[in-house]
Amino acid sequence: MTSAKQPCPGCGSEAAPRPLLTKGTWLYATCPDCGLVHLDPVPSPDESAALYGESYFTGGGVGEYIDYTADEDLHRINARSHLTRLARARKAPPGRLLDFGCAHGFVADELRAAGWDVEGVEISEIAAQYARDRFGLTVYPDFEKAIAANGEGAFDVITFFQVLSQLPSSAAALDSAHALLRPGGMVMVESSNRGGTIARALGRHWHLIAPPSVISLFEPETLDGLLRRRGFEPVARFPTRKAVSVGLVANVLEQRYGRVFSPLRSLGARPAVRSRAIRYPFADLMTVVAERR
Repeated sequence: MTSAKQPCPGCGSEAAPRPLLTKGTWLYATCPDCGLVHLDPVPSPDESAALYGESYFTGGGVGEYIDYTADEDLHRINARSHLTRLARARKAPPGRLLDFGCAHGFVADELRAAGWDVEGVEISEIAAQYARDRFGLTVYPDFEKAIAANGEGAFDVITFFQVLSQLPSSAAALDSAHALLRPGGMVMVESSNRGGTIARALGRHWHLIAPPSVISLFEPETLDGLLRRRGFEPVARFPTRKAVSVGLVANVLEQRYGRVFSPLRSLGARPAVRSRAIRYPFADLMTVVAERR
């Protein structure tokens, strides 16, 4: 439980949100000012940061992963898909890119191999140190350190892959991204899409509602509104299908729907099965690219 009320992650409103749905003991509510659905109460920055220890990446905490590092090949497959979408939205050669939520650096390293000059931001010190040690990646603990090291207007692109919805203030993160980007620079946001048919049909049983790590439940309208309020103009939106491992799917099923899926999770944890790729089949992920005004 939070020790003090946090404002709406998307607009900073302190107006009382309207209760919408529950997931276990957690409540999601709708901001009356911007329409964003978010956890109520919103976790504090310290409470949110505490979730991302080692167990988040190894199946022992709130994370979806049984072994994040074992899925390296899948992270790289997804990175190449990110590159394809970025190339469709941005007609310019690679430049400087900051990957916010870079985790262990697999995506950043793949982007770097494609010609980008990449740095990262990662709140998990364990993951950040892995990226530094293995890839020599410059990784900052937060945006403030990135701004201090680079100054404003230093980057061409800033990415938020499955991370903006997990921040206690997505508005503040986009403000920092705006400061770090050159005029005409772009943010690229991959997120779940609560407006999709599967999400609407499943309601509170939708598997991508994952408190307490997932704080905001974006739809195209609320994400576009958030971007515009923070000084960005959406220029492209892509339905997104990503490669996921059998192990991740099994872990998510057990976490979301109970021990009836425990045998599948045990099977999914076996090395010979765990990292086999599945192309995520549901139309409830989206990628939005927006240009800095």
